[in-house]
Amino acid sequence: MASFRFEVPLAAGVLSDFFADMPREVRTFLRKGFAALAKIPPDRFPEILKVVVERLPQRYPAAEAGLAKTLGIPTEEAKPLLAAAAVFASLISSGEVEVDDLVGQAKTAEVINGNDIDGALQFSRVAASNRAAIQGAMERSGIASAVLPSLSEFETTVDLRLGFEKGRVCSSIPLAIVHVDTDAEGQKLWLQLTKGEVERIVEDLQGVIRQMEDAEKWTQE
Repeated sequence: MASFRFEVPLAAGVLSDFFADMPREVRTFLRKGFAALAKIPPDRFPEILKVVVERLPQRYPAAEAGLAKTLGIPTEEAKPLLAAAAVFASLISSGEVEVDDLVGQAKTAEVINGNDIDGALQFSRVAASNRAAIQGAMERSGIASAVLPSLSEFETTVDLRLGFEKGRVCSSIPLAIVHVDTDAEGQKLWLQLTKGEVERIVEDLQGVIRQMEDAEKWTQE
């Protein structure tokens, strides 16, 4: 499914327009998420919100598998569940949207099935009690996505490239095939890497992580 970007309504009065403008396939996707959320015990909702808050500043979504393992649900349920939780958490973070109104409008727009309302209400109340954390994550997300395109997808696979001589295989080399996509229109890249190139990139990225950790410590001093 393609990504869906939205502006958080600044007032409850525009919620109906927000849901009305939402593409049908997005409403269907979120409906699946709330159905999955309704099957989770409410005492696990803070864990889900924690993943949402940690994920918001990260433009590349990679939390579904971990959440699925933590909650003991299939990954195909965790993805729409996280999306639904993130949308509601973002809407609630403004402080202008009341929980009951949000859930009611979502039900009217068929974003939530009637049987799944209780789960949506309880999760929304957990989110409302953690508005400051959500707002902070959204501010960091805005800073991180400013100026340049941000990573939206990173996929890899390994290809075995064969060399031929006189119609017979004479050599082979494994290659990493990498697909990088961003949140900017047309800004994507396909490339191939040797094992040595992958090892150097991993080493460079480990150095970047150390530098970012040092930067985080510096800002906290």
